[in-house]
Parts: sequence; structure tokens; C-alpha cells
Amino acid sequence: MAPSTTTAPSDLVLSLSRTTYASHTDLFRVEIFTVGGELPIRIWMESRRSKNQWECTVKNFDEHKPAGTAYSLPPKLILTALMAVLTCTTKRNDETCSEGCEHYNIDLKPISNRRLSLHLTLEAFEGRLQAEFMFILTPREVGQLDVLHAKIRDLEDEVNQLKEENSQLKKSGSTPKFQRLEVGSTHETESYDHIKWNNQARLLPTVVSVNRDFDVLTFHREGLFHIQITGSCSTSSGMLLLYHNDSKVAMASVIKQDEGASTKYLLVLSLVMRFAVNSTIEVCYVAKHPCGHSQCPNGKCTKSKLSKNTKLFIHSLELSPVAEASQDRSAKSNGPKSIVENGDDSDDDDDNIPLKREH
Repeated sequence: MAPSTTTAPSDLVLSLSRTTYASHTDLFRVEIFTVGGELPIRIWMESRRSKNQWECTVKNFDEHKPAGTAYSLPPKLILTALMAVLTCTTKRNDETCSEGCEHYNIDLKPISNRRLSLHLTLEAFEGRLQAEFMFILTPREVGQLDVLHAKIRDLEDEVNQLKEENSQLKKSGSTPKFQRLEVGSTHETESYDHIKWNNQARLLPTVVSVNRDFDVLTFHREGLFHIQITGSCSTSSGMLLLYHNDSKVAMASVIKQDEGASTKYLLVLSLVMRFAVNSTIEVCYVAKHPCGHSQCPNGKCTKSKLSKNTKLFIHSLELSPVAEASQDRSAKSNGPKSIVENGDDSDDDDDNIPLKREH
């Protein structure tokens, strides 16, 4: 017998981070909750792009099939099919699905009032028999803390992906001698200034080195790297700017946290790109919005500061052999293609920041 419908589904039975659908361009997180593996269930979804969230509570699967249909399937069969086909959507084109979902199909479509329609189809006898179920997901109110949690989940996914890629490198015999390098700043950074990375306890100079002013990092090995910078600042107008070979390639604005948080404004910049030998990066902190301070220039806040303990992490995704990298020491002029994960490159008001790349 199914439990009382007043019991809220709270047992997490499925959690997926990158489901895809034919009728929607976004990637979606999906979580399914049950009551001891039985009805009612709750379907929760989150857009990886917009961070919007939706949910639907299912008390009886018969309420979600087309009107006038006479079929009735066991709830556990439908739930199993739903979880299997959702899991299958996370597989890449070169991966084989092991969920046995060749007789299931699922799609997601936007409908009126910002809702989503999740359409599940089960087939039998080569498609001669079909059972359809439609779940209408209504939008949830998403606060600033929800958005912060979503960004943290994205970063955790990146870390897990890096671990998986490092594991594959080990199996192929191409593992670099490090997995993560780290530098830190022990002093506050003024607005419109470079961050000085004077804490280099976890740096490998044969791969990345810091200049004598502690504000320019130079790469000595060619490869694909993931750069991540985390810190906090004193105002909502703060931004991080990342420069590669004198060109701005990424920027990140603040994430406002709850009033009770120890740091009110969080800054996170994440970037994946290929670096050539002798290419450089610099990170600047700026605050541009009008602040009301009488001594600040119009549109620029010179009193805002980036807190100390800002950190820069360098993850190796693919490291070229030393011999190969040495042949390409002159290949840095055009700059590599980058994948910017947060922020955009449309704001050109920071051209007054002097860059200090050493040759």
C-alpha cells in the first residue's frame, strides 16, 4: 500500500548533473525524491545556464497520462523507466548506455507561465504499444543563496571531472607530476591594482613561476589548464579581470551572500584554456560602479578592496611532453582559444590598467 500522500518525498534516489533533451538547449540537473522508494515522488530540475529551478510532485502516475487512456502500469515500473532514461540522457555520444532504456524516450519542453513539460514514453512490441506520461514542472522561487549553491555545485562538478581526467591520464601513462598548483595573496588588493601572489608554497617553478613583483605568472610547460580564482571583497561593485599575454580573457562579478555570512561579497573566476610556453597571466581587481565617495573618480571606486587570502588554483588537464613544448616556445603570439565559464568580455572600461608582463 502506498504511504499517505501527506508524507513529503525526502529520500533521494537519483541525482544527475547534466541531463540533455531534444527540445531544449540547456543542460539540466535532475533529482528525484521518494518516500521509501514508493509514491509520492518529487522531481526537481535546475537549468545549468540560468540557475532557474522547477519541481513536480507525483502522487499517482495515472493522473499524468493522457485523458481517455485505459492502461495502468505498476508505479515501480514507471519510476524505474523514468530514472533509467534520465540517466541515459547524461551519456555522451561516444558512451554506451547500460541502463536498458532503448524502449523509453523522454523530452523536455517549455510551456506557458515559465513551466516545463517532461514527457515520458514507454514502448513495447516494437512500438506497437505505447504508454505516455506528462509531468508539469512549476517554477520555484530562487534566491541569491540558491544561485550561490548552484555555482558551488558547478565547481564541484569541475573538480570531479578533473579527477576523472587525471585518472585517465594515469592509465595512458601521460600523467603530469602534479594535479594542482596553488598561489595565494596575504595582503589586501586595492581597486585597479594587480593581485600579488606572495604565497607560493604550493607552486612548481618548472611548470609555472612568479615574477619578482609577485603579480605575473609565467607558464614553462605547454598544456591545457583549468584556472580558478577565489576571494572576497568589500563592495558589490568588485570584479576580477584575468589577462593572458596582455589581453583580457575572462572576468567575474561578485556573488552576494546572505547577511549572516562571514564574507558578504564572494568572487569566483573559472577558466579553461591552453597555454603555450612563456605565456603569462595577470589578475586585476577593479570596482567600477559609482560609490558616492567624494574622493573617487566618477564611475570608479578606489576605496573598495579585495581581501587577503585570495587564492589562484592551476589544474593540469593535459600537459605536453617537455620536448614537444620546447619546440613551441615561439607560438605564443596569437593566444589560444579559451573557454570562459563565468563573466563576459564585453566591458572595455578597464583599459587604463597597466599590464606588467615580463619578457
